[in-house]
Amino acid sequence: MNVTHPEDERQARAFVEEWECWNPGVERVQLFDVRRRLDEPLLAYLARVPEPQVFVLIAEVEPEHAWQWMLQNERGAVLARALRRRTDAVVCRMRFRVSREARSDRKPAAVAGRTG
Repeated sequence: MNVTHPEDERQARAFVEEWECWNPGVERVQLFDVRRRLDEPLLAYLARVPEPQVFVLIAEVEPEHAWQWMLQNERGAVLARALRRRTDAVVCRMRFRVSREARSDRKPAAVAGRTG
């Protein structure tokens, strides 16, 4: 799922195209929020999900160097707290370490290595 501001339509389309190219076999849900919030649109969506058990994976970038930690926002932690407080969803925060080599390749490894 991704939350998009209505004015960011071009970036949203690019994300959808990359997701479809990657084809991870997971449904992609796109939500829109004019105030650029993550928690409220996600909480509203989860309230409508009929499944009794929901898993939420929050992907976060882990800085390469310790000094870069102070530049990172705590959006993932805030979202995880809101989800745990207001839903029964199982929440997992998954950090991805980004190195200089990974930054040179703009697509995820699963996309870059895919031939079909």
